[in-house]
Amino acid sequence: MGNDVFLSYSSANEGAASKITAALERWGIDVWIAPDDISGGRRWGEAIVHAIQSCEGVVFLSSEQSHASEQTEKEIGIADDLGKPIIPVRLDEADLPAQFRYHLAHIQWIDTDSPPAREDYERITRAVDARCSDISITPPKEIKDREAKIAEEVASVLRRNVSASVVDFEEKSGEFVEELRESVVEQRNSYVAELYNDGERVQKYVDSTQGDVMAAATDHLIQNYNLIDGLNGVPWVPGRNKVILHDTNEWEESSTTFEQLDSGYYLNLRIGKDDKKNRLEEMAETCGLSVRFDGKW
Repeated sequence: MGNDVFLSYSSANEGAASKITAALERWGIDVWIAPDDISGGRRWGEAIVHAIQSCEGVVFLSSEQSHASEQTEKEIGIADDLGKPIIPVRLDEADLPAQFRYHLAHIQWIDTDSPPAREDYERITRAVDARCSDISITPPKEIKDREAKIAEEVASVLRRNVSASVVDFEEKSGEFVEELRESVVEQRNSYVAELYNDGERVQKYVDSTQGDVMAAATDHLIQNYNLIDGLNGVPWVPGRNKVILHDTNEWEESSTTFEQLDSGYYLNLRIGKDDKKNRLEEMAETCGLSVRFDGKW
């Protein structure tokens, strides 16, 4: 019987790997991590291949060090060849080399603080749960106990104020608390951008990656607020000769750098978190709007 997930990482990121492993295991996810899970006398390569074959998914810690590792490159290649779900976690802003882009180009990434914060661990855990169909998570006891207490208080309030004897207040309050937690966790652990027009919100974007939020908001500005005309056409270069928005994909080897929008334009997403915010603020201002950021920003 295999482990739930295989953790692919560079030994230079051992600290982050250990903390992520501990966090996953707190939620009931069984993690295979080298060298801890390689038994004495067993060949390293054989153990790695067997672990990937028997796992439900692979968590890849992307960093400058892991990009330079032949071992992690082999592990991701094997996982992709076997059709295993891969959950890439970005530990830093290092550009992804071509040999990794080949396997990870169309996979949704998880961005973390450096070092990862407590909220990042739960985001990684929930991503594993969402992408690996045969894995189920169990919230830690302290979370379950806290939710049960809140649900009990909600049920007590309902019994005092609602005369509906056919309703199971305990069951309904439990469902309510669970749905509320999931909604709050999603927003707290995601990137949120809201577009405003004279103080009135016109659009809200919530996603687990900065790039997807920026892309969706930019596309909305292009299609609904004539952003291209406001920028005096494309390519738009806001500074240091770095193209942010273009109308043709001239960079065949940069598929993970420029993302094609629904409007047909191409957006540069390989910029830092602060640059994404600054560029989106500039584009919103060009359209007479303002933007507010929440969540992981």
